Order: sequence, then C-alpha cells, then structure tokens
Amino acid sequence: MRSPEVVTAGEALLAVVPSEPLPFEDASSFLTFVGGAEVNFAICLSQLGVDVAWHGHLGDDPAGRKVLRALTDAEVSTALVRSWPDERTGLYLRDWRPDGVRRPSYYRARSAARHLHPRHWPADATATRWLHLTGITAALGDGPRALLEHLLEWARASGLRISFDPNYRPALWSAAEAAPVLRALAAQADVVLLSEEDAELLFGDLAPEATLEAALGLGPGIAVLKRGARGALAAADGVVHHVAPAPAQAVDPVGAGDAFDAGLVAALLERRPLEEALRLGALLGARATEQAGEHPPAVVPSARAVEIDLGRSQA
Repeated sequence: MRSPEVVTAGEALLAVVPSEPLPFEDASSFLTFVGGAEVNFAICLSQLGVDVAWHGHLGDDPAGRKVLRALTDAEVSTALVRSWPDERTGLYLRDWRPDGVRRPSYYRARSAARHLHPRHWPADATATRWLHLTGITAALGDGPRALLEHLLEWARASGLRISFDPNYRPALWSAAEAAPVLRALAAQADVVLLSEEDAELLFGDLAPEATLEAALGLGPGIAVLKRGARGALAAADGVVHHVAPAPAQAVDPVGAGDAFDAGLVAALLERRPLEEALRLGALLGARATEQAGEHPPAVVPSARAVEIDLGRSQA
C-alpha cells in the first residue's frame, strides 16, 4: 500500500446515545456513532485531505463492521486494522441529561482492543511524516501500553514527528496511576496537546502559561493547552500564542478535542505558523460540538471558511 502521511493507533468504540436529552433509561430512541479518540482524529484529518491510517483491533461483529465502514467511507486507511473472530468491539452508552451532560458508561473490558500489543504491529508498516497517540490507549492494559512504547521507538527510527494527547479518563484509571505514565509518554512527543483536566493532573493548579512552560520542560518542542470556550494557547521557541474560541452553537462536546488535534496537526504538516495551526484547531473543535456525534461531517465545510490555505485542493 502507499505509505500514509500520518498513523494513529488506539481503540474504536460504538457509542449509543439518546436521540433527545433524556436519561438513558428514559429514552425510547437512540443514535449510534463510531468513536474513540484516535478514530475521531483520523476521520477529521482525512476530511482535511491528509492520508492517514488507523491501527487497531476490532471484533468480527456488527459493531466492528460499522467501524470499518465509517473508516472506509472517510477514506482512512484500514490496512493496519485486525479483526478478531469471536471477539467483540467496545461499546459505550452516553447518557444525555437535560442539563446537557453526557455521562459515559463503558462496556470495553473484554473488547478486541485488549489484544493491542507490539507483536501485532506489522513489520512492514510505514508512514512518511507523523504519529499521533493518546493516553487512552495506555489505560487499556499492559499490552496496549507496550504498543505505545513500541510505536514511539518506531516513529523516532522512521524520522516521524510525534503528537501526544494525554486524554486522561478517570473512568479508566486513577490519577495516581495515570500521571507518571502520561508524563513519560508526553516527554517523548514533539507536540503535547493538553486539556485543562490533563494539565491539572500532570502539573497541578498552575496558570495557563506556567502550565505550558512545565509541559515544555518535559521535552516537547510545542505545548498546547485547549481551554474550550476560553480558546487555546500554545508555546514554542520562547513565544506563547493565544487564540480566541471559534463561535459555536454547541450541541454535543464529545470529540471536540480530537477534532482540535486534527486541525492543528494538519496545519503543522503544511508548515503553517503555530498561531494559524491553533486557529484551525479551535475552529474544528468548535464545529465538532455543533452536531451530535463524535465527528460530524459538517466539520470540514465550515473549516474551509477559515483563512488558512492548507495547500491542498478542497474542491
């Protein structure tokens, strides 16, 4: 196969969400979405015209086939995907309360993703420019965590740039267990992408610019702090950049951070200035909140309105 520009790896999930703002147990109709942080990232990045491959394990079940169809429809390469007979694909229910809160309940303990391990990484796997990982994979067990370390070594040997989003999920592991692992992974990245929750876990209650300084102290060349409705900041080469949030009529916040990551990486791949990369990330994150689901197709047409030429035909 042609080598993708970008590779990402992790767990895919099927999300089941009430079709209206009701507690899950009170709802009578539901929507289903394909999700998972790295899947969301890959689909958004592909919509921006970047050749991207996703590596993961799926059950040979209806949910796994739905994931494969979503990836194929989005033109994400599935050459690095493995399907497991008699295994299941991860599932989560997203409670949608009248106050807008989406509380997840995970059914992933026995999913095919638990088989993620360096021994299943293809020896002939290639990429030309970038590796993107998140800390969610590290929370899935020893095998998935070993895969992340293997991929980091592979990326460095291949001359790829590396982005890492800690994406701390307290439902998966405790703060005490997660913090040292996520710090060690962030230290191996070129770009670290923090939410405010990640920042507090890793560095405590610091001011935003102090948080970025602490993140750079781990080793990355670029540190980003995503602040949702308060915009975003990034630091590199002694300069801190601030961008305001993009306007949005928010409906569903899930997937916004993944879309932000995709926009920022897409711009950096085109060697755009960091401030422009932040602006595109913020715009994509905002658009991702405007429809239910992890990566709504309306993201990209709105993103094209921003005055950043990604250097690709978007006709």
